[in-house]
Amino acid sequence: MNTDKILEIINNNKIPEFGKFLLGEYPYFVESSTGNEEPQNVPEAFDALIFSAWREKNPSNLSQIFVQALLWMLDNSEDENKSVYVAGDWIWYYKFCWNKQENDPKSIYRGIFLLDLHQVANKIKEKLIEKKNLCKKMCDGPVRLGIVSMGYGIQYFVKP
Repeated sequence: MNTDKILEIINNNKIPEFGKFLLGEYPYFVESSTGNEEPQNVPEAFDALIFSAWREKNPSNLSQIFVQALLWMLDNSEDENKSVYVAGDWIWYYKFCWNKQENDPKSIYRGIFLLDLHQVANKIKEKLIEKKNLCKKMCDGPVRLGIVSMGYGIQYFVKP
């Protein structure tokens, strides 16, 4: 994977393909140099590919396709746990980069493109509420839904 391929995907509005990249599906997986078993090395994928592509060519539709691809990923992934976990990673890392540029005028992230991630956060919340309601039905009563992120998955646990 390289910036030219990412730019092709972005410029041609290939939302499913960009979603697969964000999720880390083959052949879009960016391996972690730390040896962690993550579904996608979000910091490396963002810095080396997405942010680099934006700095080089500044595609005007990047913000729009980024959000649409995250939503597509959450709606279409066969592994719902993985998609929720990875979407959370992308949100966290983007926020990390945004804060870096806000706090350090010399940061490499200064002038970073603006993402409105409200729809994505609401979709994640919706998915988690669905899990909670499913657990309520299974336990036949009120439950608390706990979420623990472990490796690449999210484990749900129920406490009556």
